[in-house]
Amino acid sequence: MLLKIRVLREDAIVVHGMCPRQPRMVWDWVSWFVSVSALLLFGMVLGLRAQEENRMSIHQLQSENPPVFEANARQTDNSFALKTSSIGMRNALISVVFGYHPYWINNAAIDNYRFDLLSHVAYFSYEVEPSTGLPSTTHNWLTTPLVEKAKANGTKVLLAVTNFGAANNRTLLGSTSACDTLIANLLRLVQQRDADGVNIDFESVSGDQRDNLVRFFKDLKEKFSAAMPGSIISVAAPAVDWNNAWDVKSLGLYIDIFFVMCYDYYWSSAANAGPVAPLDKGNYNVKKSLEWYVANGVPAKQIVMGVPYYGYDWPVQTDLINAPTSGTGTAIPYASAMSAAQTYTRLWDDYFRNPWYKYNVGTWRQTWYDDEESLALKYDLVRSTGLGGVGMWALGYDNGQTALWDLLEQKFTHTTSMTDGTANIQASGFDLFPNPSMRSTSGVRVALHSRMLIEGSEKLNITIFNVLGQEIWNGVVEKRTGAIFLPPLTVKCGMYGVVIRFAQKQYRQKLIILQE
Repeated sequence: MLLKIRVLREDAIVVHGMCPRQPRMVWDWVSWFVSVSALLLFGMVLGLRAQEENRMSIHQLQSENPPVFEANARQTDNSFALKTSSIGMRNALISVVFGYHPYWINNAAIDNYRFDLLSHVAYFSYEVEPSTGLPSTTHNWLTTPLVEKAKANGTKVLLAVTNFGAANNRTLLGSTSACDTLIANLLRLVQQRDADGVNIDFESVSGDQRDNLVRFFKDLKEKFSAAMPGSIISVAAPAVDWNNAWDVKSLGLYIDIFFVMCYDYYWSSAANAGPVAPLDKGNYNVKKSLEWYVANGVPAKQIVMGVPYYGYDWPVQTDLINAPTSGTGTAIPYASAMSAAQTYTRLWDDYFRNPWYKYNVGTWRQTWYDDEESLALKYDLVRSTGLGGVGMWALGYDNGQTALWDLLEQKFTHTTSMTDGTANIQASGFDLFPNPSMRSTSGVRVALHSRMLIEGSEKLNITIFNVLGQEIWNGVVEKRTGAIFLPPLTVKCGMYGVVIRFAQKQYRQKLIILQE
């Protein structure tokens, strides 16, 4: 639509609508002013977009400059083992809980992981050589003890794959042979460790690779499904699709889990100090990111909210909240932020609903991070919006502290689908054996043994749930004292909840199924 200009005076111009022809001198001046302004604005937008597009994520920053951690023993009381061993199915997960294990985390830290609270763990990472698809390194994937420890507890194990930067992704995704080599190598490495799938972390993908990205995931899914039925394809998805590179509706056909990296909204080079993962405030925030994926065709159950187990410590110009930064921020893990907050006084911002603290070491510094209070608000959003679950960057950053595990247990291990709220739930009365059970080509053979004398004619109703609380098997068996063998179960490896209903009571146990 053409915009007409009405001249009130030679030096006064207003927008009006239809009007007489303008004096040429004034019209030329206005045209020049508008054109220059538009160019400046366009350049500014391009500059800001380029800055956002090319910034290094926390995954890339820490991959290229790994932080050093000393693994502390779990900080808890002596009742922990009793609590976790006697709770029966109280720890049956109702959502995906997905954790990244970076290669730089000391192996000793793995002993602190609550695998009963992890549905998936991704070992980070296979670093791609983009011109060939071969790994520049796999960071001891073939020997890490994480795999055995996770699988022994029924946690799915994925191999994370990293390729950072627009140029690297253009090189890889533009080469059919490199992609084929990468997929073949991933299959081999995943099968060598009897793992469950992969997590693809391609960052700063350019818009001209939109179709190639879909084609890569299509080939990846088809080849993994053919070689490993039931294998899992997951992706580290951007909080904001700056380059219009992610056709998420099409990608959703080939990706099982979208781990949306809902962090780094305020990043290391941010102009102001602020929350790493603002829940619902600011131009970009966690809620907007998740809503974008749903609005663009990704089912909510395929989406996992990634949350930060870290914060940023920035040098700032003043001691005021959200002060302008005077330099690059430094990422610090949750455990360090919690310790420093006790020293410098934890503050709470009601607007962003996030903790922070400030201190002076000759110049002011300001640190924003997430703790149990802010993470609880994010977890409540996961539950209220029906998302698939939650994930963490990164495991080990709590350095032996138990508060974040306790929060996961509180938010993601209670399900009404496993209890009706009225029955008398008991954690004993029946045993499952062998437990763990081994999965073979003929299925899984599990026996049920009663610890009590069973009388009367009532049958036993048995239901098996997966980690999402979904019913996957239900059957009725004749009750009797002694061993009761269930029919062969054609279920995948993993952790399951078993509920036995008998005499108006429910008994529950945890069943772990491993590959033979």
